[in-house]
Amino acid sequence: MRHRSLRPSNLVTQIESDAARNESRRAEYYRRVGNPATEAGRAFLAARSPISRADAIRRPLLVAQGANDPQVKQPQSDQIVEALKSHGAPVTYVVFPDEGHGFTRPENVIASMAIQEHFLAQCLGGRAESFGQSLRASSVTVLHGANFIEGLQEALAKSSDENTR
Repeated sequence: MRHRSLRPSNLVTQIESDAARNESRRAEYYRRVGNPATEAGRAFLAARSPISRADAIRRPLLVAQGANDPQVKQPQSDQIVEALKSHGAPVTYVVFPDEGHGFTRPENVIASMAIQEHFLAQCLGGRAESFGQSLRASSVTVLHGANFIEGLQEALAKSSDENTR
């Protein structure tokens, strides 16, 4: 089971990080995406980065991050969440401390899907299954905005109470 939710929020830092990690692919990154080592390339990447448009995001956003992700590192998510918070945008930020790029632990996949289901039901209309025990065995931590997803705070509190017994 593999679940992918994240994309980089800052293409400049993402490309720099990827190029440093994959020296053999550096030229390909620069050719296909942009070269942050040049002024024109840096401007091109910045203009296309979600972080550069954080002030235009008005709709609710759900950000899910694996804390051990070597490809889209947590500072990417931290940056966009902070930018959105500073503009008053409704953002919910969930982190799974024991996941990497793509969630693989079944209990975390279930928790992530439950949170996404409630988020989408709220944004698009419709209904969602009760959280029930879907968060109980997961490692999910909500760093910001649990109050933006109906029932999430209560489900987290219930899950925490059950895990401390």
